[in-house]
Amino acid sequence: MDSKRSNLRTSDCGQLVEERRKLAYASLMLKLGIRLAAKVRGATGLLILVAALFNGTGCRPKTHIGNGGTPEQRELMQAFLEAHDKGDLQAEEALVNWEGVTAAYKAHFIEHELKDGLRLPILSIDVVNLPDIGMEHFQSYSSTPEKFLQVHYGGSRSDKANLYPIGKKDGRYYIVLQTGV
Repeated sequence: MDSKRSNLRTSDCGQLVEERRKLAYASLMLKLGIRLAAKVRGATGLLILVAALFNGTGCRPKTHIGNGGTPEQRELMQAFLEAHDKGDLQAEEALVNWEGVTAAYKAHFIEHELKDGLRLPILSIDVVNLPDIGMEHFQSYSSTPEKFLQVHYGGSRSDKANLYPIGKKDGRYYIVLQTGV
């Protein structure tokens, strides 16, 4: 998302919708609607067909983008949001510093954090301060966390907020994880 856009995404129909998912769903509903409408004649069949046509359309919820963090930290936030909007798991994985992370923990993080998050819309995202608990707690991370990437996911059945620690490596910010876990 470029800097000229507002910090509050709008949900105008036809804009900022995950086109690939929307089109796949609409296509499926249309095929089912046509089959069912062919079996049912008259006004009922027409009503089924119209419902099928419009069932795949809709608006995504607004995503509130916070103002926290430095420009470099916000770059990570934007990249995470863009990867999520595209449904691109590999792009999200590339935003994580995997250095020193065990294969089992990496697989768990991908399955239960990244993949689960892709199934839900992001309601808000921001860079927030670490809690005041002492840096000794963060010594076993792939790099030293400086802030949290706070992501609030929402859906019709679930609502969750994740705090991903972020730290710098090679001049860029990444999500950092505990090592040796």
